[in-house]
Amino acid sequence: MLRRFAKIALVGALLLSTGCAEFTWVGRAGGIDEEARDRGVKSVSSLERDYETQRYWAFWRHNIDGVGSALGAGLHSVHESLDRHFLNHSWRSSGTGN
Repeated sequence: MLRRFAKIALVGALLLSTGCAEFTWVGRAGGIDEEARDRGVKSVSSLERDYETQRYWAFWRHNIDGVGSALGAGLHSVHESLDRHFLNHSWRSSGTGN
């Protein structure tokens, strides 16, 4: 009985796999029909390219922002040091009114 069921299951699985061979998602291979293109649907390769471009420029924006922040912090430290050593003014003293 089990052997018979295994044979039927194997034949059924083979029939299902051959029946689904033509089942594809339009756009998976990059082909988009005209109607979908008119509605604004993009192909997978186009979406992937857009995503990689956005990640690339996000990396550089973050990097340049970090350089700018470090430069600003360094200039602030130099300014504070000049005030402390040459003008005898401490930014952290309580008598400054801040």
